[in-house]
Amino acid sequence: MKTFRAAAASRCLLTLAAIALSSAQLTAQIPTTHAGRVFSAWLDATNAGDRAKMKAFLDASLPDFSLDQSMAMGARSGGYDVRKVQNSKDREIAVLLQERGPARQFQTLTLVLKDDTSDRIDDIRLRAAEPPPDLATPQLTAAECSRSTSARANRRTSTLPTLQTAPTSVPERTSPSMLTPAILMAISARLISSRAAPYWGVIWTVPTRSPGLVLPAARMF
Repeated sequence: MKTFRAAAASRCLLTLAAIALSSAQLTAQIPTTHAGRVFSAWLDATNAGDRAKMKAFLDASLPDFSLDQSMAMGARSGGYDVRKVQNSKDREIAVLLQERGPARQFQTLTLVLKDDTSDRIDDIRLRAAEPPPDLATPQLTAAECSRSTSARANRRTSTLPTLQTAPTSVPERTSPSMLTPAILMAISARLISSRAAPYWGVIWTVPTRSPGLVLPAARMF
């Protein structure tokens, strides 16, 4: 169990290190083309989460796009990091992005400028994408998943409450103060009539004041 937990902890640390490495060292360089500059302006405005900055970008490149929708998209994703430039032309660019939020999902953004010299965007699309092999988060193997399931089952079993069983034996000795008058009379009668023991038979039990303690009472046929 300790070996598996140590291995799982090591894998978690490796996963966090891989994420940190991808964030710090695998950020792609944005081209200095016209489309690259407009994309950089969009990325800066989205990551900043500043309404004034986003409004300035929309006024210059996407005047018909909703400011509230742009801000909501940035807040939902937590911003983006550029992972790869998939296609680059002077007035067109396609990049692979990764969200900075907890989901860390990958997105492909395609941006196409209008056929003029302005910064106006003719088409911009953002769609979900699969992570490339070199950026995928390490996954548990089948054996590790099986051991993890067994460990969780063992933890659940170990946390079940322990059932206390009631004592099955009757104490051999009982304090005289715990005997009722009726029981004392029955015992006395039995002692006096010990010679007639073959004619006695136990037919019921009488509970005493002590929980869990029962003494036999008898009568003659």
